Amino acid sequence: MEKNAKTENSSHSTLFFRLTLAFTLLSLAFSAVCVFFGLFTGWFASDTFAIAAIPSVITTLYSLTVLLLAFLKNKSTLEAEDRILLEQRKKTGRTFDTEEDVLFTARRTYEQYRKYSEYVAAALGAAFIAVALFAINRAWGDAGGVGTLPAKQAALVSLVMAVAAVLAGVFCIGQSRSLVFRWLRPVGVWFVLNSLSLTLASLAIVMKGNGLASWDYFASRFLFAVFVALAVELLVNFVIEFYRPRTKSEEKPVFESRILSVITEPGGVLRNISDTLDYQFGFQVSGTWIYRFLERSIAPLLLMWLGLLWLATAFDEVPSGDLGVMEVFGRRGTETLTPGFYLKWPWPIGRIRKFPVDRVQEIFIGSQLKTKGKEKNPSVVLWTQPHYAKEVRFLVATKPQAADRTETTPRSSLPAQKTPETNHDAESTAMTDEEPVSFITALLPVQFRIRPRQLMRYAYGYKDPVNTLKLISERIITNYFASTDMLSVMSDGRDEAVKHITRAIRKEADRMRLGVEIVAVLLLDAHPPIQDELPQAFQDVVAARERKESMILDAKKYRAATLPAAEAEATSLVADAEAYRDSRIKVSKAESERFLKRLTGYNAMPEMYLLNEKMRFLIKDCAALRKYIVPNSTKSDVFVINLEEKRRLDLLDIGDLKEPPPKTGEDSK
Repeated sequence: MEKNAKTENSSHSTLFFRLTLAFTLLSLAFSAVCVFFGLFTGWFASDTFAIAAIPSVITTLYSLTVLLLAFLKNKSTLEAEDRILLEQRKKTGRTFDTEEDVLFTARRTYEQYRKYSEYVAAALGAAFIAVALFAINRAWGDAGGVGTLPAKQAALVSLVMAVAAVLAGVFCIGQSRSLVFRWLRPVGVWFVLNSLSLTLASLAIVMKGNGLASWDYFASRFLFAVFVALAVELLVNFVIEFYRPRTKSEEKPVFESRILSVITEPGGVLRNISDTLDYQFGFQVSGTWIYRFLERSIAPLLLMWLGLLWLATAFDEVPSGDLGVMEVFGRRGTETLTPGFYLKWPWPIGRIRKFPVDRVQEIFIGSQLKTKGKEKNPSVVLWTQPHYAKEVRFLVATKPQAADRTETTPRSSLPAQKTPETNHDAESTAMTDEEPVSFITALLPVQFRIRPRQLMRYAYGYKDPVNTLKLISERIITNYFASTDMLSVMSDGRDEAVKHITRAIRKEADRMRLGVEIVAVLLLDAHPPIQDELPQAFQDVVAARERKESMILDAKKYRAATLPAAEAEATSLVADAEAYRDSRIKVSKAESERFLKRLTGYNAMPEMYLLNEKMRFLIKDCAALRKYIVPNSTKSDVFVINLEEKRRLDLLDIGDLKEPPPKTGEDSK
């Protein structure tokens, strides 16, 4: 009977080795296909199929580990049989005395390998997954575009590989229930994961062939996250197993994933739950009929719930203010769906894309108040202080100031000699002739609305119409800022800038048939970049220019006030001089003519002329004086003349009542 047991162990070891060899060859074939066609060629053109090479290679690694274990175990079994034969020969005395350590070493080699190989396999698996994920992360998108192999054929190949992988995985997991084949469980688990990855790759390839490349993107990123978690788990198991107490009956390899065991062996989770309940309540809860009923019906209930949830995805609604488009396998319908309730194919076969045609949407060009992990929303915005989470700068022109340009000597007057000094001057002149430029920070919201009649253009004309509109707006705004003056955009040129930019964006959006209506473009902020002392320096420059303009205006005001007054005074002086000149000339001429006429009269009758002059003098010049006439006929007469003024009139003066003439200066004297 003992001999039969040894023979059975030998046959099991041989079977274990053969099965492991077959699974190793299968995993090598999967690895070759996934690595070669998924990473180094463009046959499949799918990131999901490329990342499916990781479980294939890990399956090959663990298959090789188990294959070597099976080989050593088979050698150890054969060695045990030889040991029995040797002991029998010793009893009969038909053999020489030889040390057993020299003859039998396979057993020790098997034990040493089993003791350390699982740790090495876990470490190698974690390291390979980390390196592979790092390389794939740097090569995202290299498998984009259209593959050499048609989408249907590529999906079929991936699906056939998935079926073969799941069959191999289920067989390994089933065989691993026996203690002899226990190490086949990790291989089977990774076969199942490889099957799930290839199935997901098949679905992604089909969707990509129907114009839904986003499926491949999200599927590959999902698998990327799963493999990151598995790599972390392998590394944690590698560290924990050094400190966890183990028994001789422990048969669970270190490199076996506990996370994947939940998927491949859900019954183990239920057993753990039943053991926990038995321990907590103090009696065998798992033996009651209620627990047995739940254990038998939990799987059908979960499947039924999952089925109901899946069927619930066949009902969808287009909300008020939106329009929808129904898609089946990524192919759009011919009609737009108005707001209402609709029945469609369940996910992922069918879906309804919804578009808010009545809502004004907004994109921001330029600086941003919110970025990843950073947000700024100040109550008061000052361009001298940082108020953006991300600042975007635009290149703007700056009008050269008249004072900044200096007159240089004409080139014709320069000597025609080429010297280093003249070359340097020419370079300096060329540098000064360039137009000055600057940078400006601005925030421009672009508000748009989807046109209902052009919904199909908006939905299927471009992969991302919102991003396309943003790129168009950025290009137009950048070109406009590069051709306008900085101070104009910051001050009185805002309205003109907004009008020009709005017209240009609307015209370009209509030309590219985006299917959107540009409602408005706003210029919320425009100022110099906020960096170190730059705002204060710019403020100083602006203040200096304002002072300069103020001084220029004051000078113009003084000039406007002084020049007319000086001109008026000059005109007055000229007029006075001309009047004085004319007066002197005419008076002198008149006096000369009068003197000549009087001379003529004097020459004609000298005595009569003198008498007339005396009488004229008495009449005109002495009219206001009291005159006394004294004859000079007798020289002996004595005249008494009273020169006193009369204080009042008497009766003799009544006939002369005329008002006396005014007194002159001579009279007062």
